[in-house]
Amino acid sequence: MPIRPSDSNVDAQDSSYSHSSAMRVAAAVVLGSAVAIACSGGDEAAEPAPPTTTADAGDAEPTGDASVTGATKLSRASRGSALDISEDDTLIAVANRDVDSVSIFGVEYPQGQPPVLTMKAEIKTCAEPQQVVLTPNGDRAFVACRKDQKLMRLDSLRTAPVAGPAVAVGSEPTGVALTPKATAAWVANWMDGTVMEIDANTMTVKSTVDLNAALVATGALGTIAARPALAHPRSVAITNNKDDLENDESVFVTEFFGQQKETLAADGSNADIAKQGHSSICTAGKRYWADFVARAS
Repeated sequence: MPIRPSDSNVDAQDSSYSHSSAMRVAAAVVLGSAVAIACSGGDEAAEPAPPTTTADAGDAEPTGDASVTGATKLSRASRGSALDISEDDTLIAVANRDVDSVSIFGVEYPQGQPPVLTMKAEIKTCAEPQQVVLTPNGDRAFVACRKDQKLMRLDSLRTAPVAGPAVAVGSEPTGVALTPKATAAWVANWMDGTVMEIDANTMTVKSTVDLNAALVATGALGTIAARPALAHPRSVAITNNKDDLENDESVFVTEFFGQQKETLAADGSNADIAKQGHSSICTAGKRYWADFVARAS
């Protein structure tokens, strides 16, 4: 079993962990591909799937006006972090990992003065909140809790912040992101090697995708059978093409550990380049998950 890295070395940029066992993934550059794993869910008919997948504003100054706070769709791609800022820049959510809470701050922008932060609330959450992500209107947040293995929703952030419902996910969730209209949250379960799609309103699991088989299929692990805890998905990001559809976006998931691509030299001279990073992508419209290889630069 891999040794869990210290949280002091891991933050919202988990995919850029600097140890030689993990390489920086350049997800935009696809250098190789492997067998696809079907992505379940959605309205479109799915292609035949292996059994590893189971259903289960711009540059303007911040204003905080209703046109932004009433937003129903994100203006950018989504990815969780230890800190997230609302679309109108007037609300900040911060995950307090050591004390199991999320702090909510209001932000004001006096003319000609530095921004002023005011704490609105500190909400008790499940244990070890790793990442938090805000909905388009900033009134809800979703928190991935690593120790408790849950995704929790926080409600009424702009008026009376309160902890909402939570749902059990996989082992050690470390990443979370939202679809553009925040109808679903995707959670990366680091120890299981799975990714889960969660219905944002009912807080129930819509689908679970096993990335262990995709990693095995690359051949990077040798000739072995797929099993839990081979893949270690760390962070997740979801595209936003700014249309009105939720099922035509792509979900990117980083693999935490780099895999050996060449024999280590006796003198260790190729230690920093003998491994390659892996990432996974699901394009919802095509209903496929595929593992691909990306070299560190």
